Amino acid sequence: MTRKEICRQLAGRLAQEEPQEAFRWLQLLGFVGSEPVGPSPSPRRDPESVGDEETPQPISIWQPRQIQGKWVFERPEPDPLGDHFASTRRWSATKAPGQRRVCFFGESVAAGYLYAPHVTPAKVLDRCLTEGSEEKAFEVVDLARTNETLTGLLTTVRSSLQLAPDILVIFAGNNWNLLETPETSPYLPAVQGRQRYGEVLQRGGPKGLARWAQRRLEHKATGVLEEIALLARQREIPVVWVLPEVNLAHWHSRQPVAWLPGDGSQQWHEWYRIGGEALRREKPREAEEAARKMLDLDAGSCPTSHRLLAEALMAQGHWEDAEAACRAEVDAESYATLCFLGSPRANQQVRRVVESFAQREGFVLVDLPKIFRRATLETSEGEEVVARIPGRRLFLDYCHLTLEGIDLAMAAVAESVRSVLTGQDSGTWATGGSSSIAFLPTPLAPEAEALAALGAAIHSAHRLLSICPKSELLEFWSRRAFSASPRVVEAFRDLVAARGGPIPVVLNEAHGRNRRSSFPLSLQHGWKWEYLDAELLRALLATLEDLDPGACADLQEEIVRGRGLSRDFVDLSRPPFLWEPLERFYPDVMPHSGLTGRATLRCPWPTTDFCLVTSGGAEVHLEVELRLPLVDGMKEAREGEVALEVDGNPLASLSATAAWSIHRLTVPPSLLSKGLHQLTFRWPHLPSVGDLAQEAAVRRLQLGVEADLHPVFGEIFRLRGRLHP
Repeated sequence: MTRKEICRQLAGRLAQEEPQEAFRWLQLLGFVGSEPVGPSPSPRRDPESVGDEETPQPISIWQPRQIQGKWVFERPEPDPLGDHFASTRRWSATKAPGQRRVCFFGESVAAGYLYAPHVTPAKVLDRCLTEGSEEKAFEVVDLARTNETLTGLLTTVRSSLQLAPDILVIFAGNNWNLLETPETSPYLPAVQGRQRYGEVLQRGGPKGLARWAQRRLEHKATGVLEEIALLARQREIPVVWVLPEVNLAHWHSRQPVAWLPGDGSQQWHEWYRIGGEALRREKPREAEEAARKMLDLDAGSCPTSHRLLAEALMAQGHWEDAEAACRAEVDAESYATLCFLGSPRANQQVRRVVESFAQREGFVLVDLPKIFRRATLETSEGEEVVARIPGRRLFLDYCHLTLEGIDLAMAAVAESVRSVLTGQDSGTWATGGSSSIAFLPTPLAPEAEALAALGAAIHSAHRLLSICPKSELLEFWSRRAFSASPRVVEAFRDLVAARGGPIPVVLNEAHGRNRRSSFPLSLQHGWKWEYLDAELLRALLATLEDLDPGACADLQEEIVRGRGLSRDFVDLSRPPFLWEPLERFYPDVMPHSGLTGRATLRCPWPTTDFCLVTSGGAEVHLEVELRLPLVDGMKEAREGEVALEVDGNPLASLSATAAWSIHRLTVPPSLLSKGLHQLTFRWPHLPSVGDLAQEAAVRRLQLGVEADLHPVFGEIFRLRGRLHP
């Protein structure tokens, strides 16, 4: 690395206020000695010289300790619901004679999300490397963790050198688009950050914001990659980088568009409505036309437009164009223009950065997009509706792999590791060539397979904001769970009981019962989620309706008993009764220290849905206080009719203005059978004030004040419901 490159990295670390990282680059320039001021996350000696005379430094959560005079690294006992790290309790500081040590790093995909601890990619890689061998020639040290960041990855790689690895395998890139550039948000409480955001918005609009976030991500990612390369080069340790692939066929990123000039935002939402209806009527050409109208309006800045286009193209069998639209959707999901909470997925910018760096630094690249694409093209049959674009056959949700996906990926990694360490030729498949990848399927107990499939249903219910009804996908995973082990109904019942109680999940009787069962749900399965999960509950009931009618009736009773309306008013505008909890501004979903919580439910989508649970046969009284908020500087009065529906059936029309108004109404028993019901508010059209709204946002941001980039269709202060007294 040249002195100029080192200076550039130093300037970047100082600009991002990372003094410890800046110190390392100052060391390389020779301006400071080897001892930093203050604590350092890295070992302060030769990392390969762990011995009795010096105490090693921690590696991630693994703490050094001596056992019978030998150093080991030992992790704390996991919490009852699990944690973010590998379950291996202890690693020896020294390698066994003749054994090659592979240190394995990465994010939740690399950690085996939804299969861990039963199966993880590191365990599969270890099996692939030792398959058919009498002696264990390789040891795989699993240092992957969920929610891994670039800075955390670098720190763990640096400290892992104490283990004297023979090769580093890094499986990362999915988290970068959402975890690495939070400073490019208009919501985080940093005055200077908001002011910079306002300047970029004024100059370049939403597309300019996305480019700004991309530059910041590229700068940060390149800096970390360069430091990893430097560490590896100093120790002469080869690096294998696994480039992630994501679920393109069955995962959607529905986001509202930011304010567009004039009436552009209202036009965009109208074309979206037309396109969605065309898909439901199986008129894909009409849906394609609507999607292209949306793209003309938003200049490709909103992922929803690309997804509608992708669905229309897939319905017409235009696979290559559909895949391009899917990837454009992932690329458009930028922190800088997010409204709803997004899903971590590696985009094409991540691919370009990693590919370029791997070529320059000599990293071995395992290209999962190419590998999975070829596997999908060659073997897709049967249940896979979308046969030519990677989807739920290889992915549990947005990026986490099925067992087949893990096996395929780790077989590729194993061949690369062997090739690097033994000189054996692995062929051309690692970069997407024509050779096949042979692997033996990993055995998995039916209970573990069922639990992973149920986890996929739960996670999809939580995180998927789809442009198409997601009931089919949720029922797919629910049925997959039941097929793997019909006894998974025990977990269905525990989940319903936990969601139905008025107390926190961990205090619910179902929690203790589930911990003792063969299907223990954990943090990674969304067990502590405090919402009702109405879509998921409907999917579970639909799954059991034919397969186990008795269990279906029991679950229905459990839901009504736990969450059914009573004679006392319940506020339905708060958790757990939001039908889609993530269909809100993401700071309202994930509160941030320094941000004041909102007193109202702000609705950035034309419809807002709530869940009514009733025992049937009784009237329900509703009381709602709402308004149509004005834009700063807007002089014209805003008014319109808010339409209410129950399960798609018209209920009432409420007159609304910019002032708060209270409305009382009754839902007749004819609309409310026993069970779950969807109460929908349809908001009136947006005002044609896009230019004014963007100017107001810029003014607020330049003052360092929080501002909304997206329209707010309506606000609800409270929505109370009860049975007829």
